[in-house]
Amino acid sequence: MLTELTRLIHLFRQSFRKCLTPEEKQELDQVLTDRHFAELEKNLHNNDYILSKLREYDSYDHYKAFRRFRQITSKNRLYHYRYIVSGAAAILLLIGGGVMIHLSDPQGRIAAQRTKEQAEKILPGSKKAQLKLANGEVIAFADSALEMKVEGIGSLSAQNGNIVYSSEQEIPQEMAVAYNELSVPRGGECTFTLDDGTKVWLNADSKLKYPVRFDDKERKVKVEGEVFFKVTPDTQHPFIVETPKMRVKVWGTSFNVKDFSNEKTASTTLVSGKVDVGNTHHNVTLAPGYQALIEGDSSMLNIKKVDANAVAAWTENKFVFWQQGFDEILASIARWYDIRVVYEDIDPSAYSLTGKIPRDCTLADVIELFEMISDASFEIKDNTLIVRKQ
Repeated sequence: MLTELTRLIHLFRQSFRKCLTPEEKQELDQVLTDRHFAELEKNLHNNDYILSKLREYDSYDHYKAFRRFRQITSKNRLYHYRYIVSGAAAILLLIGGGVMIHLSDPQGRIAAQRTKEQAEKILPGSKKAQLKLANGEVIAFADSALEMKVEGIGSLSAQNGNIVYSSEQEIPQEMAVAYNELSVPRGGECTFTLDDGTKVWLNADSKLKYPVRFDDKERKVKVEGEVFFKVTPDTQHPFIVETPKMRVKVWGTSFNVKDFSNEKTASTTLVSGKVDVGNTHHNVTLAPGYQALIEGDSSMLNIKKVDANAVAAWTENKFVFWQQGFDEILASIARWYDIRVVYEDIDPSAYSLTGKIPRDCTLADVIELFEMISDASFEIKDNTLIVRKQ
């Protein structure tokens, strides 16, 4: 069945890339005599349909749906394929040279036996972080519980990777202007609650610098990497986020900031409320569902409408991609699984993929899907993922 399903995927992908050979076109024409496949082809050109399927993803118990899918289709081969292309529980939608990926069987096959053993050993990230206090003391956090008080700074409590910080009532003058630094390594994540009640999610390979205590004028923090904020409202004390490439000013809102030092692109995406985003040249105000973006060497702030919840989906344990190339997608994958990615004879930016993948699956599951629905192949050597053309 896998071979035949893979062939169907190949035909649809080649069709949207306008790369069908005469023999493949004849084969696809025969497939499209079935009204279910013909309807699928029509729907794949409909953005509203694609977005509705992405939203549908969140309402499904995929493990239960996949088991049901196996039971229903085992007796009827034609219905088997119709269900695959029309059912939201196990659908692969091929969009203009890209794909929508639904990982319905995260314990399934991997694409190549040669990578199986190594790929299955590479597990997803976990809750872990390190806090360097203003006095130089370093504290490591994992899943274990922790309660401690640091004289002249404040108190900390941690449970299951969720850290809460409270400053002391009386702080020495030299500490009042000092910063603590929270770092999350590659292959890690954590949530952190600041002194004012603001909740912060830190993605892999990210840092948050925050003052021992916020001053009387503003609440300013510094960020590198990817961080999501749910800011406690306080009209008298605006919340400021500074990154290497931009500055964000808010009073109480939810937003995602992404600015990695090894990437030229930086963005702020607003989920709710209102924020002002600026750099040394420009300043803009965002409404919910919009993103401010700096790309390449340009200092211009570009504004575009996005699915803000999809951008922040990593906080809900999902990878979500919308018409992105392998370069963007695998950068996130590499940070989460703590691996290196090397490209050989392939242009990763030439791909356009859309989809959702749970972040709690092994790297083997990710490889299986990408290799099945693209013309890329993957090989693992030590801790390096090598991507080539098939």
